[in-house]
Amino acid sequence: MWEEVYYKELDENDEGKGRRILPYAVKCKDKEELEAFIIYLEEKDFVCVEQIEGQKALLVNLELKRWCSWPKACAMSCKNSKTYTVDEFKKLYYSTRVYPYTTEIIDHYRKDFHKALLDIKEKGVPCLTKEQAKHIIVSYSDDDLSYDMQWHTPEELAEINTR
Repeated sequence: MWEEVYYKELDENDEGKGRRILPYAVKCKDKEELEAFIIYLEEKDFVCVEQIEGQKALLVNLELKRWCSWPKACAMSCKNSKTYTVDEFKKLYYSTRVYPYTTEIIDHYRKDFHKALLDIKEKGVPCLTKEQAKHIIVSYSDDDLSYDMQWHTPEELAEINTR
């Protein structure tokens, strides 16, 4: 049920129990972006609590790691009273975390950084081989990544490392 995106626990009447935690409202521009975003959330271990076919608006709770689709993600009942694009949400994913970061968050960032390095192409050809990307990843300690997470998305850090 969609209420699980707002509350950690529900009572027997499906009414919220305890502190209400606001999710982010995220709107996808088309079906392909929605499918890719759902895969992104699954890779980050988010749990789907309800999915309505044909809906491109999602409520995503970073703290509870839950999401649901919703006919119209109402910004008024969401974080910052705003509806985010997928790219805006991806930038938020790491920047809203509280320092010091957990090992799980650093590992996710490292994985996203590695993928971003491999995705950079020049004239349709990958800029780096898998070995070159791995070498760059290994050169970053957890402390280095923790610092960079505060200022750069994985994609931005990949761009910096391939200039």
